[in-house]
Amino acid sequence: MHPENSQDSFGQVYVVGLGFVGLPLAMQFWNSGLRVTGLDIDLAKISLLQLGTSYLPDIRDHDVARPVQSGALTCIHEFATVTDVDTIIACVPTPLKGCPALRWYQ
Repeated sequence: MHPENSQDSFGQVYVVGLGFVGLPLAMQFWNSGLRVTGLDIDLAKISLLQLGTSYLPDIRDHDVARPVQSGALTCIHEFATVTDVDTIIACVPTPLKGCPALRWYQ
C-alpha cells in the first residue's frame, strides 16, 4: 500500500545519494509503503526528480512522477533540512583504494 492511499504513518526514510544505487532503493522503499526523502548534492538531479523526470535509464519518468506528485517522495539537496526521521540510508561513493573516501559522511 502506498502512503498516498492511507492515513497511517508508515515511517520516514531518508536516502542520501540518489545515483545508481540510491534512486532505485528510494523507489523500492516507496513501493513498500514508506514515505521517502531523497537527498543529493547534485542540484541537476534534484531538479529533474522534482519535475518527475528520471535521469537513470532503468527508471522510467512516470515511475518517478507518481510518488513525487503524491508527496510520498520528496527530493532535497541540503542535509540541514533533515528532521523527524526513522532511518537514514547512505548510498554514496566509498572507493576502497587505499583509505576509504569518508568525506561524504562528515
